[in-house]
Amino acid sequence: MQIMKFLAILVPLFALALAQSQFVRAVGGTNNDGGNSVVQTSDGGFAVAGLTGSYGAGSYDFFLVKFSSTGTYEWSRAVGGTSDDDGWSVVQTSDGGFAVAGMTRSYGAGSGDLLLVKFNASGSVLWSRAVGGTSVDVGGSVVQTSDSGFAVAGFTYSYGAGTPDYCNLFLVKFSSTGTVEWSRAVGGTSYDVGYSVVETSDGGLAVAGLTYSYGAGSPDYPNLFLVKFTSTGSVEWSRAVGGTTSDDYGFSVVQTSDGGLAIAGYTRSFGAGDWDFFLVKFTAIGTVEWSRAVGGTSSDYGTSVVQTSDGGFAVAGETYSYGAGTPDSSNLLLVKFDSEGNSCIGEAVSPTVTIASPSVASPSPSVASPSPTVTDVSPTVTVVSPTVTEICTDDIIETVIKPAEFEISVSPNPFNSSCAISAPKGAKIEIFDVEGKKIMELSNGQRIWTPNKEIGSGIYLVKATTKNGQSATKRIVFMK
Repeated sequence: MQIMKFLAILVPLFALALAQSQFVRAVGGTNNDGGNSVVQTSDGGFAVAGLTGSYGAGSYDFFLVKFSSTGTYEWSRAVGGTSDDDGWSVVQTSDGGFAVAGMTRSYGAGSGDLLLVKFNASGSVLWSRAVGGTSVDVGGSVVQTSDSGFAVAGFTYSYGAGTPDYCNLFLVKFSSTGTVEWSRAVGGTSYDVGYSVVETSDGGLAVAGLTYSYGAGSPDYPNLFLVKFTSTGSVEWSRAVGGTTSDDYGFSVVQTSDGGLAIAGYTRSFGAGDWDFFLVKFTAIGTVEWSRAVGGTSSDYGTSVVQTSDGGFAVAGETYSYGAGTPDSSNLLLVKFDSEGNSCIGEAVSPTVTIASPSVASPSPSVASPSPTVTDVSPTVTVVSPTVTEICTDDIIETVIKPAEFEISVSPNPFNSSCAISAPKGAKIEIFDVEGKKIMELSNGQRIWTPNKEIGSGIYLVKATTKNGQSATKRIVFMK
């Protein structure tokens, strides 16, 4: 069940990267084909890793697709055996090739092994490794390290404190030629999973994921989990971050320009809806600087984060709250934050931060060097034109940090009939929708907003402007 859950939450983010260059491509055959990970290549193109049910030797094979910078399909490979083989993460390597990590049921010692496949620049397989024990072991994220080796993070049912019923976070370090140098199983006696790995500037590694073993929600609810390793695999520190009565996940980690770390995921402990984007900023020693929950009244999932050139962050995922698909189906969602975590939607939250002391095992997993079937495929490539919805503009931005002398509040929030607005005396009060369209302006002195029957449920913004030009905005949720 955990493996299927892991598969279900991986969003095909390659459409985001392609859309930024003004094209979108749908690639595959007549069965299920998906992209789980994208990287921009040194020639300006893109490589997407995932799985294919349309091509290859088994029911599902690793799927690697190469596009040019203009979105032209160049080549693809289906790699695997007679059972299921799933590619979950891709990086371009220093030699111009690619490394793809995932899971194989076709090869290895157990019912599922971590699988790492190394390709050259033209898509030929140079080597592959199946790593694990007698149970299920999965590689969900790969990074090339500064020594030209590789680190793969995921989870293991074969090793660690949780076996045999529960999984531990799993980290395996490979040399440049695929030799396993060391591996670690980290966690407690419940479920602990690694979803994303990054090499840090000190040569160490940081892995983000979730933990049921530690944190405010344990043992019933997971917390976001962050573990910092040295270059030799020792655990320096770990943190469990979240709430006490619901779920909090970490799915993507990046090191920030100040030496800290940022993790994106999603939360049910905080925010406006069922699930909200969750972005947490850590210092280099694991202190939480700030965290944000972002979303609407339905479910919104953040699965990938990058730091942007202006020091801010961009988080991608999917949304049931916004876009053309609401409320029954999801749209891809991209949220841009500034360096302090502010965005035009969302709110600051204060999760519980737990200093965890997980059990650390150093297993000696079985390592196989399979020779998987490699199929050159010719998938159908479809040019699509998705609907693009702008949720908010730079003109209307909710102020998260406001001057002490200028406070604005709304109560109740959310509301279903009317709300009271608290703002400085004499301030002009305006109501906008999330696209920046002015809905109305309250008459002089009025501080109660009762939407008329033409106003639909949704997210709105209250803007207060003083006579000296100071202004602040506040997000409110109207639910009929």
